[in-house]
Amino acid sequence: MSQIALIGHSRAGKTALWAGAPDERFALVIANNSGSTGAALARGKVDLPAETVQHINTYFPHWFCANYKAFNNHEQALPLDQHMLLALIAPRLLYVASAADDAWACPPAEYASLLHAQSAWKLHQHEILLNAEFPVVNSSFHNTRTGYHLRPGRHGLTLSDWNNFLAFADIHLRTQPAKL
Repeated sequence: MSQIALIGHSRAGKTALWAGAPDERFALVIANNSGSTGAALARGKVDLPAETVQHINTYFPHWFCANYKAFNNHEQALPLDQHMLLALIAPRLLYVASAADDAWACPPAEYASLLHAQSAWKLHQHEILLNAEFPVVNSSFHNTRTGYHLRPGRHGLTLSDWNNFLAFADIHLRTQPAKL
């Protein structure tokens, strides 16, 4: 079994998801604060101060193909949403991380996407842990093949994030006890 993990924060979190979904060499894919066109759902963010498809296409027009601009202010017309990207990683390990004060990345939409993707792991006979209620700050879920945490603070990759990623990897990837 591969022990290779792929991790990315923000724009690189989007990249980690898109690179990790089709490449089974990655045993674990981690997206930290990846937001719009990353882990966060594009649809249904009506009253949230989150980044939209139009925002990301306007501020970073070089990140995506020109056809994506057709969905500016038309997210409901997208033929898919981000939970489908997350589901492509099943049955491998997936970890999504959010920061409570990172409204632009939209933690509720990142969590909802992971929640909707759970059915792919269930199809592979893997236990799912997440429930529909959005977690409180300082929550972490490490015991199933999909992990999540919501830490306090803003957009960033922190020591707390790394500690959560490593705890998740220790549970699922460690083949022998660590030696100090």
